[in-house]
Amino acid sequence: MATNEAAAPAAAPAASGDRPALTTEYLVGNWAEENCAEPDVRLAADGSTDGGRWSLRGNQLVRTTSEGEDPPLDIEVVDADHFRVSFAGLPPQTMQRCS
Repeated sequence: MATNEAAAPAAAPAASGDRPALTTEYLVGNWAEENCAEPDVRLAADGSTDGGRWSLRGNQLVRTTSEGEDPPLDIEVVDADHFRVSFAGLPPQTMQRCS
């Protein structure tokens, strides 16, 4: 017997194993490519960052400054303290969370 119920929309993929989901909460903090003594970027919970504002759109980090929107960065979560960032076809760089 057929029903008239619409199919539920597909849920976002769940994080697996030790890899958390990519959320704004995950990205909040100080991040560095190599040396946490001098973090490369600070992403604040209020959406501010060095010289502008940041937001998450899907798997892309977008930074906006007084000059406009920077090209988006593709983000891939590695684990709770590391993510890979890639831009315009360049090789990805791994960022680490700094305390």
